[in-house]
Amino acid sequence: ELALTRETEIIEQTRFDIGATDLNDLLYAKARNHLAVSRFITAQYTYQSARFYLDYLLENGENK
Repeated sequence: ELALTRETEIIEQTRFDIGATDLNDLLYAKARNHLAVSRFITAQYTYQSARFYLDYLLENGENK
């Protein structure tokens, strides 16, 4: 998703630069890319938190 939205943003920027599209399309592509980056960061954080919590549970479970 990140690569696709980044590529779309680049294409829309090029189209805007040559006058083939309007500012709305460019801003929409940029917004979608930023949302994809945000979702990626959220997914990384959620994964890391879950992994740390699982490690915590496994460590405490072995000591009981």
